[in-house]
Amino acid sequence: MWKRVMAATVMTLVMASSAAAQTDRPLSVSFSAGTAPSVSGIYHEGGSGTVLNLPTDVQERDYSDIYNGGFAMKLGLGYAFSPKAELIGSFTYARADAEELSVGTVAGLDLRSQFSEYRDWGLEGGIRWHFAPEAAVNPYIAAVVGARWIDAMPATFTVPAAGVVLSDVPFYDDSVAPTFGGDFGLQFKLAPAVRLGVEAGLRWTGNLADLDGLAGTGLENLNDSSSRWTLPIMGTITFKF
Repeated sequence: MWKRVMAATVMTLVMASSAAAQTDRPLSVSFSAGTAPSVSGIYHEGGSGTVLNLPTDVQERDYSDIYNGGFAMKLGLGYAFSPKAELIGSFTYARADAEELSVGTVAGLDLRSQFSEYRDWGLEGGIRWHFAPEAAVNPYIAAVVGARWIDAMPATFTVPAAGVVLSDVPFYDDSVAPTFGGDFGLQFKLAPAVRLGVEAGLRWTGNLADLDGLAGTGLENLNDSSSRWTLPIMGTITFKF
């Protein structure tokens, strides 16, 4: 019996030693930067009501109608618990500028909107699978979940033909939204501990906290649904320790 226990112990130690030898640099730090355009998601719905006692029609607009792709970055940490599998965690940041655009009519006159810039900070965690971790070119996939802290986004509505300006109308409040998604990337080995890479993925972000800045107009439901999908595309550099 003791011989069996000793044999099992030796085999376990040998296997652990072998795995450690194959993962001689288990820790990693990475920096990524690029863009994250929206590919799906309604920013505000359409509807009809009254503004300044005048008939008002608002058309539905997507995130991509209002915001450009903007800038996105993340700072990541990783721990390889096997030669090909890695636990990952990231701090993320993104911002995008809003475009002024026509969103409908007031008494038949053009109604335009200008939202504040989009800005968020986030935390993500998940797992990354490397297909060829020590090769010159290493493809990988990843799955992550997390949360984003998103700044409030008031709006300014104007009717230029009538000289009407409604400034800083509350629309979306400071929000905490869940997020999840996946990535596919390629790493290029520059040195034993340095990798350059490119990465693309998909991210879903949940609804924002809506505000009743349009209360009493019949347009209160414009901001009831605001989840979206984005397509982050980034260049990366990774250092292994």
